[in-house]
Amino acid sequence: MISGSESRQHTLSLLETAKTTPGDIHTAFVSVENKRHLMGVVWLPSVGWYEVTLMDLDVIMPSSHFMPLLLTGISILIVSIVLLHVAVRRFVLKPISQLEAAMQALKGGYYDSRELPKGNGEMARLIWHFRDMANTIQTHTNELESRVEARTAELDKLARFDLLTDLLNRRGTEEALKQTRLRADREEQPLCLLWLDIDRFKLINDNHGHEAGDLALQQVADCLREQLRPYDVAGRWGGDEFLIMLYPSTHQDMQQIAERLRHRIADQVSLNGEPITVSIGGYCTNEVEPLADILAYADRALYKAKSEGRNRICTVKVPLAIHTPGRPTTANKLHQIIGQQQLAILRVNANAQWAPLTPGLVSLNSIPAAQKVARKRVSASNPTNGRGSSWPERVSSRPRVTSIRR
Repeated sequence: MISGSESRQHTLSLLETAKTTPGDIHTAFVSVENKRHLMGVVWLPSVGWYEVTLMDLDVIMPSSHFMPLLLTGISILIVSIVLLHVAVRRFVLKPISQLEAAMQALKGGYYDSRELPKGNGEMARLIWHFRDMANTIQTHTNELESRVEARTAELDKLARFDLLTDLLNRRGTEEALKQTRLRADREEQPLCLLWLDIDRFKLINDNHGHEAGDLALQQVADCLREQLRPYDVAGRWGGDEFLIMLYPSTHQDMQQIAERLRHRIADQVSLNGEPITVSIGGYCTNEVEPLADILAYADRALYKAKSEGRNRICTVKVPLAIHTPGRPTTANKLHQIIGQQQLAILRVNANAQWAPLTPGLVSLNSIPAAQKVARKRVSASNPTNGRGSSWPERVSSRPRVTSIRR
């Protein structure tokens, strides 16, 4: 009945094993008539028999019944895996990805707490801790940036402003003058420059002390801020000298503002009852010329005001040049003469016609006015003008100087 040598061997081995353990059931798979059966063997010592039971597996567990169960199990497994993936992606991977993006945003400085995800459980706690940390970092970063900006503004002010008068210092004044010059050239408007100098400032320091001199400088600066227009720029050029840029302005406006400043300072600024006065040189031009020339003409006007007795105003006005195509203007010829380090001294009436100029050296001895000036300079105890240059450099080759005493 049992087919196959292997099944017979299993049966004999099973019988021997069952005989050694009476009452215990022993099982094994064997082949009966080429069909797979489950054999159960038990030794009954009371009767000396074996009880053998054979069960056909195809009858007990048919494969047709297991396939639906198998397919159902596989389907349940696949659905479980998909649901697990969706849950992990939604509640774990996505919040972590958004947290990573928030970290990169925080690193780049454009973090926004409103973009943080909302989580559940441990993920929600993690997001909350990150938000707290990011807000703290952002607060400290903003405070640090504010301090840096304030420090930078303070350093910029130290670099461009005078600590004593709170006006622009020389560096700041030069920058403002360059910008104003470019704007005037671009808009083709006149630029007026006032050069102000406190009269006998050295005597103020010598007689009253440097603290009194500092106080005088501060009071003069206050008068400038009070009397100038909001768009005018004033700066301390150095020592007791102030530079004032008037733009937009005209020659007449420049004279009025300068006279108003002179009167205001004389009325308001004093030391021990002694009024402090200023001398002002002014220059107004419509021409495009180097800043060095603009400063030189204003400086010459200031020197003339001081040489004529101080506490006065001297202004310089340059008329618009008339350009003829193909023919160099007188102003250009003068520039050429000056550039060749030659000296030309002209006394021109406003209604006079300009005669053609021939470049060349002009002897001072051949000009009566120059002889008179030379005799004054030679007889003076100090051969220089007190401002670091010799007197011939003060002679103007272009403008006509007008002295105003009110």
